[in-house]
Amino acid sequence: MFNLQSTKLINISLPSLYRYMDKKYSDLFFKHGIIRISSFDRFRKYPDEIRGDTNEGGGIYETFSNEGTQNLIMTNTSQNAYMLCSSLHFSNDLMNEFKVDSCVRIKDPISFVNAILNAIPGTNEAFLGFCNYKDYRVISKIISPFSDLDDLSDRGTVTIGGPNFNARVQETIGNGMDLMFLKEIKYQTQNEFRFVWKIDNRYFEMEDFIDIKCKEAIQYCEIVND
Repeated sequence: MFNLQSTKLINISLPSLYRYMDKKYSDLFFKHGIIRISSFDRFRKYPDEIRGDTNEGGGIYETFSNEGTQNLIMTNTSQNAYMLCSSLHFSNDLMNEFKVDSCVRIKDPISFVNAILNAIPGTNEAFLGFCNYKDYRVISKIISPFSDLDDLSDRGTVTIGGPNFNARVQETIGNGMDLMFLKEIKYQTQNEFRFVWKIDNRYFEMEDFIDIKCKEAIQYCEIVND
């Protein structure tokens, strides 16, 4: 992930994306702007591996330091996030794999993610990008300077949940995007480009999925007739 600030013009080209879905749902979207956004938890419950992933959003952060410290943090970073999946490619093979009869091309991913961001109640940020495919759900990072002494309290004991410990955990996890966009290598043929919207779950309750109405998003999409 990167945040870009510049005093000069930078032009970024993103590919068109493909959302495979049943025709009754694509018709509903283009007629009324209604689109279903699912939680990560819902994807973990799918019985088939075409759409589902029992480990979605979770994994391990493995950290190293130049001082010789190594830490492992097992976590899930998607508890307060909704997701929409798309693919970089259109193919009849993927249509058949997903067992659907229509496909929507997202022509402008940036404008699309922003339109949905404003339509979901309680959102505070959005993410979009390519999925990272690995053999294991492990993210390795260098956190330095960092030694075992950093986790000690004033009395010389390790305090789980103490300010030093929590600060290091937050530094490691960051915004959680690493795990939210991590997929096992067996899913690589899907070539997934993912949209994620996080909500402030202090005030808004997560649902298994939500059907939002966002007519603004229609202009950034078209039905695929290839």
